[in-house]
Amino acid sequence: MEAWTIAQPSERWTSSVEYFWLVEESASGVFEVVPDGRFDFGISLSRGSPRFILYGVATKRRQLIMEKGTRYAGARLRPGVALSRGLVDRRPLCDEEVEREEFGGIAAREIRNMFEEGAEVSVVEGILSPILEKVVGIDDADSRWVRRATDSIIASKGSGRIDALATELGVSRRFLELVFKRTLGISPKRFAQITRLGAVANLIRDREADWAGLAAEFEFSDQAHMSRDVSRMTGYTPRHFKERVREMPEGWAGTVEED
Repeated sequence: MEAWTIAQPSERWTSSVEYFWLVEESASGVFEVVPDGRFDFGISLSRGSPRFILYGVATKRRQLIMEKGTRYAGARLRPGVALSRGLVDRRPLCDEEVEREEFGGIAAREIRNMFEEGAEVSVVEGILSPILEKVVGIDDADSRWVRRATDSIIASKGSGRIDALATELGVSRRFLELVFKRTLGISPKRFAQITRLGAVANLIRDREADWAGLAAEFEFSDQAHMSRDVSRMTGYTPRHFKERVREMPEGWAGTVEED
């Protein structure tokens, strides 16, 4: 089994979860994550003190520290998914983590005990479903608008203009900015920039980077514009960014493509 594995959700969770993931003990260490604009809800399967972890919306490169000898399991939530208001003290949550030993009357230790030694990613959905039902809240008007907008942004790989998106949805740009801020904590423009960065990361993972060609393909004004965006969100030059992306597990560099 690879150190990091993913599984697509069943129909029950397709509207809320992009994929379920499992990190093996052999993956302990420090891992870098490309900004993705998503929440992750997971559990540390520590033998000593298991805990639930909500990873806030990532808007910049960050490091995840995986403890030695500990497995992790979780779900990558779709953009705009409404979170239970009891999960965090304030909304939204950006570039931060919240840890709990218990949530919604369910102890992390109870969930940890369901994971048998050698369990594979295919069991993660079934085990986490009871706690996810308490994590995922009821969609409100804001989350529904954000879902529609982020679906469109993701489909265009972040290359479209926000004014055009607002017109397509029949709302004002100001309205979109307000619902994004309330739900994700970032503007639709920032989400589009993050999405475009992830799309670039997906391409350079498996092929040689033609930076001028990539800049044109993803509708940057020029190569210098792309370099500035990469540097601002990751702290790397494009060349160094390519090297780092190839070291990252699939799913932490861009969005995993669905079958």
